[in-house]
Amino acid sequence: MFAAALLISVCTGLPAQGNDSVRFKMYTLKKSFPSGTKKSSVDLAFKIVACSRPGPVQALVQKILYNGRSPEEYGKLLTADWKNEFIAFTKDDPEYEQSWTYTEEHRLVLKGNYAVISQGISYYRGGAHPNWLENNYILDTEAVRQLQRGDIIPQRNISALKDLVDRKLRVVSEEKTGESLPPGTPLSGGIYFEDAVDLSEDFYPTEKGLSFQWDPYEITPYAVGGVEITLSWQELENFLSPEGKKLAAAFAPK
Repeated sequence: MFAAALLISVCTGLPAQGNDSVRFKMYTLKKSFPSGTKKSSVDLAFKIVACSRPGPVQALVQKILYNGRSPEEYGKLLTADWKNEFIAFTKDDPEYEQSWTYTEEHRLVLKGNYAVISQGISYYRGGAHPNWLENNYILDTEAVRQLQRGDIIPQRNISALKDLVDRKLRVVSEEKTGESLPPGTPLSGGIYFEDAVDLSEDFYPTEKGLSFQWDPYEITPYAVGGVEITLSWQELENFLSPEGKKLAAAFAPK
């Protein structure tokens, strides 16, 4: 019933600075399974990070991103799952005309001993609209561990940032709606589901500071899209842990 088209390629390079035992590459895979009627198909595309040298960092990357599997195994297993689901879904409806899609693309930034991987996923299984999400991972390739929000900003300091986060969320609401959301007005008076929003635990460092992001449906309706705010290194100066200050030193302009 299904004919498969396959393209696999690997792009090497991207040496991590300051740690010659670590090398990264991008693994690319595309697959398409058109139905017998060719009115619908399932199309998948991957451009994902791989650590090309066996060792602790490779094991960490594969544990975090691929449930302990290699990128190749991950891509092929996910593709098989989608194919089988699509076959089962369309089995009794050969005239089904909606195509399913899955795209996963990673961005990789290397600074000193830090590797920042942003995992972007978009998918569509029929229905009103596609869905998308992003997950960000900060890895210390020297200590071989993933850094969480609490490693960068101690939990005791999170509450002290509440007013700053609130102000930035109000700016985002005003930018997206064109309507003012003044202090004292609950955040739910703008684009947000709740009157107050906790600082996201999904974040990544840039030259400007730490960017925190929320996917659609997390704190806003789908129509709003994702929400992202950036707390500058200067704004965070008194709230960072020693590890956070090391991260700032690696990413902030010299």
